[in-house]
Amino acid sequence: MTQLKEYYYLFTTTTPTMQSSRVEWIYNHPVGEYTYTGHVHPYYELYLYLSGGASFIVNNRLHRLTRGDIVLTRPNQYHNAVRANTENAVHEHFLLKIYLSDPKIIDLFDRLAKKNFLCYSTEVKEKIIDLLFTHINFLRNSGGNTDLFTENAVFANLLNLLKGDTVTAFSDKEYPAILQTALYIIGKEYITLKGSKELADRCYVNQSTLGRQFKKCLNVTPYEYVVSLKMKQACNLLESGKSVTAAAIESGFPDVAHFIALFKKNFGITPLQFKKQSLND
Repeated sequence: MTQLKEYYYLFTTTTPTMQSSRVEWIYNHPVGEYTYTGHVHPYYELYLYLSGGASFIVNNRLHRLTRGDIVLTRPNQYHNAVRANTENAVHEHFLLKIYLSDPKIIDLFDRLAKKNFLCYSTEVKEKIIDLLFTHINFLRNSGGNTDLFTENAVFANLLNLLKGDTVTAFSDKEYPAILQTALYIIGKEYITLKGSKELADRCYVNQSTLGRQFKKCLNVTPYEYVVSLKMKQACNLLESGKSVTAAAIESGFPDVAHFIALFKKNFGITPLQFKKQSLND
């Protein structure tokens, strides 16, 4: 796999516009086999799709994306980019990691993120894409050096475009109804689901059919998807101060030893280490 990535950590300001906020501007163009796993993080994330055939899951809804479509997620909101896992797969996109402290801007982003999937007119989409490419090229040519006025101006222009009216709603009709039903059930009951057989029975299909749909559209098994949601919940509980045992049981892992092993496999550290790190941050 080859991967082209331009990653810019930019400004921390104390101006009235951005009060101690920070934006990381990323242009990413990975090529080859690559699988994205569901995750959460402590900042707002603005993902803008450019090319390559990608889909996105937020709030257990799966949508296919077209050029210029935007996915906006709130801090600690579970989401997952899904793309073709083939040798020549391309996934070109912009990614903005947005750390906010200004209450007015937080309120704006919270209102926008209620929809998660933002689809604008073609004209507005191209204006946003042009704005981001122009800024990435500026950063490339300047070696990543910039100034406060430029950063505030670019971010203000982006906000003005995002505040415009969204148009055509995202469609999930391209995906099998079976998969959408399964995602809905998992989203509501992932902690108490007994296994893939129960899920398949409630979707009125056999386990093999359900498994094929998950692998084809999401490149994971139903079990792997459920575990990712449980792990996200366990992280939230550990960050809130819950004990490892309580976090395991309340996130759907009655076998604590099994939970600890899975947690370390997924995150590279034990639940207790994760808890200590999160409470010290």
